[in-house]
Amino acid sequence: MRDMAILCNIGSGQTEIDVAWLKVNATKIENLNPHVDIYHLPNGRAIILPADGRVINL
Repeated sequence: MRDMAILCNIGSGQTEIDVAWLKVNATKIENLNPHVDIYHLPNGRAIILPADGRVINL
């Protein structure tokens, strides 16, 4: 996955993205705005996660 990739859940539930794993393994969690977080990973890359991994409407 590319650095700073935006990871969105558009499925039917909240199990498509393992947010618990991200929270445990992130070296830093940066709040971009009230509904978007950036998870910095140990490999030096980061993932942008809207809505805390919940389903979003595109």
